[in-house]
Amino acid sequence: MARRRFQDTRPLTNEQGLMALILMGMGLTIGGVVATCFLALSEGANQGAELWLSGQLSF
Repeated sequence: MARRRFQDTRPLTNEQGLMALILMGMGLTIGGVVATCFLALSEGANQGAELWLSGQLSF
């Protein structure tokens, strides 16, 4: 006979809630930094390509 699995319905403790908030905040912050860096790098690459194609940038 299979064992029944019951879902844990105990409420979160203060420590678990605080840890969850800290991890969510860190995730949002790191995600924002990565997105900002990606957008800045892609914009810089587009701008460099436009300058290169127009002849205003040479190496």
